[in-house]
Amino acid sequence: MKTKVLTWMQESKILHYIVILIISLLLFWPLLSTNIVSGDDGYLHLARVIGVDKIIQEGSHFPPMISSLFCEGFGYAINLFYPPLVTFGPLLIKMLVNSYTLGLKLFTLITIFLSGIAMYAFTQKVTKNRLTALISAVLYITAPYHLTDIYTRFAIGEFVAFMFIPLVFLGLYNLLEEDGKKHYYISIGAIGLVLTHSITLFYTAIFSVIYLLFYLPKSKEKQVLLKCFGNAGIILAVTAFFTIPIVENMLACDYVIFDTKYMLTNVDWVYQHAIEPSRLFITPEEEELNLTIGIPLLISNLLIFFTYSKMEEKDKKTVLVFILFGTISVLMCTKFFFWRILPNLFANIQYPWRMLGFASFFLGVVGAINIQVFISYIFHKDAKTITIFSYLILAMMTLAVLPMANSYRSENLEADNSLVDSILQNETTNVHNINREYLPVKTYQDGCKYIDERPNEISIVLQGNVKKIEEKKENLTYTLTFEKDPKITFLELPYLYYLGYRIEYRGDTGKTEIIPYTESEHGFIQIELPKEMTKGSIQVTFEGTLLTKVAYGISAISLLGFIIWIIHTKLAEKEKKSNNIIVDE
Repeated sequence: MKTKVLTWMQESKILHYIVILIISLLLFWPLLSTNIVSGDDGYLHLARVIGVDKIIQEGSHFPPMISSLFCEGFGYAINLFYPPLVTFGPLLIKMLVNSYTLGLKLFTLITIFLSGIAMYAFTQKVTKNRLTALISAVLYITAPYHLTDIYTRFAIGEFVAFMFIPLVFLGLYNLLEEDGKKHYYISIGAIGLVLTHSITLFYTAIFSVIYLLFYLPKSKEKQVLLKCFGNAGIILAVTAFFTIPIVENMLACDYVIFDTKYMLTNVDWVYQHAIEPSRLFITPEEEELNLTIGIPLLISNLLIFFTYSKMEEKDKKTVLVFILFGTISVLMCTKFFFWRILPNLFANIQYPWRMLGFASFFLGVVGAINIQVFISYIFHKDAKTITIFSYLILAMMTLAVLPMANSYRSENLEADNSLVDSILQNETTNVHNINREYLPVKTYQDGCKYIDERPNEISIVLQGNVKKIEEKKENLTYTLTFEKDPKITFLELPYLYYLGYRIEYRGDTGKTEIIPYTESEHGFIQIELPKEMTKGSIQVTFEGTLLTKVAYGISAISLLGFIIWIIHTKLAEKEKKSNNIIVDE
């Protein structure tokens, strides 16, 4: 009986998933008593979920991109430039629990748990040891920076990305070290990163390329190259619905999000915000962000000096590569790294301590392997003692970080409720009460003074004489009935400049015509009324561009095809195993 229990504790995937779930619940529990809006990005993400929900409720357009709820009602791109998974995930849960804040919090719990499962899957594949995989999962989700992302910053894009980093490397490992039949995990992980956090995607791609270089002879093989390019094609096709509208708008207008000056995405800024090495080990009292590596990760990785020579040969290469990647990630957080000589492309990270997320992954794998090798050596591979000691270490690691999560508890949760109520009760929200990264540069560069002072219900005559007979604006629909002189006239409409608006002119004879539009000097929609348009009406609606609609079709078809291909691959593999069993018998 004892032997069966022991084997179950060592090998039961279900038990290990339950352990990860329990630890995830312990890490999550303090969040129920914590204000989301107290985090750096908490206000933004709560507002985005509310904004997208309001667009859907209005039924004004699909996909829900432009919200009339923010920026004085001028139509703000609340869901055009930011990855959508971190909005639609919490929104789906909100529909079940009828609470925006609880929806965000429960979504956070799901990401903690799935991050642990993803890490477990990767480490188990590398080590073929489920106890080692369990330890790596707990090291990963209890990493101090992971909790900092959740409790201090509520950087939802970053902590959701924790789920997908291990999946990318799971696919790469299968491609380079195994039969390559499950290389599709590369696509699953990368698609998740595209739809959650672009910065994490960028640096994951860099580490992935370097990882391929460590397997250069294998990487050059035709089948491996074909599968790499195939995955790239799948990633581009499935995420087209998100990336194509971004590129389309970026080519049409200068937005703050792509401006290195306003976004501070230059290497000098990054270097200035690199941390002192001491911050990796202790957080000064005056500092809010915990940017430490954490005692469990630190100690478990220092064991490498003792354990490396005792490791199985199959683990050594992964350990060497990951200890190198982890060390580089940690170094990049500090002023010791050569940020100032890198191209500005690398400065999209803004704050170099974000690399601690990667350090948590790479060092989590190495630390878990070290712990298992160390325990096995100390207890002479006694299975019973190794198992008991492993579970004891899991408990100690969890208890070590729980005080950090509990320290953010708040006795008053009214801040979240007040924010939700204020957004829902007001018809519009001031431009200064939302992030301004998605504004046209022309609107932003004067400190948003023009948008503060501009009337939000009317068009403005920029050139010519226009008699307004009737003018009405409701959300993203605007109508104007007018008469004017037989001269070229320019109007600025009460909407910020984004692609996807439809402006239709209807003359007094009933003839209709689509009017193209350009960007005004203040970043709003500008139209030209020719000489012959002397009398009639214009109607403005937002419906998205044709290219956006095509992109959604591409993504839908590609996703369906991708899922069918994965199912077919799994069924073929299952059938092959069954045939092999029959032959053996």
